Amino acid sequence: MSEATGTLIVRELGTVKTYAWNGNLDDRERAREAFESFMSTGASLAVAFDSPTAKTATRVTSFSEVETIERERGTVVVQVSRGLVGG
Repeated sequence: MSEATGTLIVRELGTVKTYAWNGNLDDRERAREAFESFMSTGASLAVAFDSPTAKTATRVTSFSEVETIERERGTVVVQVSRGLVGG
């Protein structure tokens, strides 16, 4: 299979889990489940990049937004982490 068109990177408590998909619906569904599970707490932040080397990001709150970016730009990299508290 060719390079991934979508990558989800979940960062939590010193661990990093990566999910990637490109045409395989099972891979996409695993990424969707991980995204929705992590975001369901309400204390998470997800940002989407056009590519792994992109400098700017767009905040996303649903996996459908991730899929829209993937369709429009051809690729998407999403990073999810717990929001920072304090300041």
